[in-house]
Amino acid sequence: MLATLTILAVAFITGLIFALGWLTIVYPDRRFAGSGRAVEVAISKGSSARAVARYLADQGVIGEPAIFALYVRLIGADRKLNSGRVMLQDSMSVREIVQRLASGFGYAELRVTIPEGHTRFDIADSFERWGVCRKEAFIKATADEALLGRYNIKAANAEGYLFPDTYQLKEGTDEKSVLARLLANFQRRIETLEHRHSQAFARLKSEMDWERHQVLILASIVEKEASDLSEQPIIAGVFFNRLRRPEFPLRRLQADPTVAYGCRIAVEPSSACARFDGNQITRAMTQDESNPYNTYRLEGLPPGPISNPGLDAIRAVLEPAEHNYFYFVVSSAGRHRFSETVAEHNRAVQAYRKNESNGENQSVEPSSEFK
Repeated sequence: MLATLTILAVAFITGLIFALGWLTIVYPDRRFAGSGRAVEVAISKGSSARAVARYLADQGVIGEPAIFALYVRLIGADRKLNSGRVMLQDSMSVREIVQRLASGFGYAELRVTIPEGHTRFDIADSFERWGVCRKEAFIKATADEALLGRYNIKAANAEGYLFPDTYQLKEGTDEKSVLARLLANFQRRIETLEHRHSQAFARLKSEMDWERHQVLILASIVEKEASDLSEQPIIAGVFFNRLRRPEFPLRRLQADPTVAYGCRIAVEPSSACARFDGNQITRAMTQDESNPYNTYRLEGLPPGPISNPGLDAIRAVLEPAEHNYFYFVVSSAGRHRFSETVAEHNRAVQAYRKNESNGENQSVEPSSEFK
C-alpha cells in the first residue's frame, strides 16, 4: 500500500513538474492560428485574469482561456494588468500578448502594416495606437532636415517617402529610428524601380523635367483616386492628358484628394476648409485659391505628395495607359466611368447622381462634378 502511494505521489509530482514546465516554457511561445488581424481590445480597470482571458477569447485573440488565465496568474501578470485600449493581433504569441497587456514583462515585437495611400498623419495615428511611438513626435520627425538629407530627400517632409509595407517594430521605439526604417525601405524599393524603369524616368525628365519627387507627387494622387489597381494606369493617363494635351489648356489636375490634403495640413484653415468634415469636398473648397493644394485653381502638380503611394501607383505613373480620356467620375463599387468630352462626362455625372439618389451607390464616396 505504501509503495503504491509512493508511486502515485511520484507520478503526481512528475506530472505537476511536467505541466508547470510546459506552462512556463512551451506555452508562452504558443501562437494561435490567426491571420495577423489587428484587434483593438479595451481592458477595464481591476479586471481579473479570468475575465480578461474570456474577453480575449471572445475577440478571437486566444484560445483556451482557462489555461491563459492560469499562466497569467502563475507569472504574476494578473497584478500588473494595464487598463485602457490596446492593439493586439490574432497571431501573437501568449508571451507577446502578456507583454502588451501587463507592465514589467518586456516589450512585444509588433507587425504593423502601413496601407498604400496613408498619409504621414494616418501612419502617426497608427503608430501611437500600437504603442510604437508618440504621434506628434513621429510627425515632427518626418520634417527633420538632417534625417531627410541622410536619405537624399529634397522635400519639406517625408510625405510620399514612407513606404507602405508591414514592419516588425518594437513597442516604445524612438520615432526617428522608426522613420529611418521606413525611409530605408523606400530607398531600396525606389532604387530597384528606377533601375527597372530607367527609360520611363529618363523620358519624364526629358519631356517634363520631372525628377523622382514629381513622380511621387502624381503617384500619391493616383493612389488616392484609384481604389481598383487596374484603373491606376488609366487615371494616371487622364492626369498626363490634362497636363500635356492642347485639348485641356488649363493644365489643372482637378483632383479632389489634393484639395482635402491641403485642408488637412492647413495651419490656419480658410473659411472653406474650416467646414471640411474629412470626407465631402464642397464647391467652396474647389474655388478656394488660398489652398496651395487646390488643383482646381492651380495649374500643374501640387507642392508635394498627398499620401504614400505603393509600387503599383508609382508604376502607373511611369507607364500610364494611352487613351483620350480627360474626365472620370465614380460609377459603382469604387470603379470609375471615363469620358473624352465634357458633355459625355456630364452625362456620367448625372447617371451617378441618379444612382446615388436611388441608393445604389451609398457605400461610394461622391466624386466632384468638376472632374
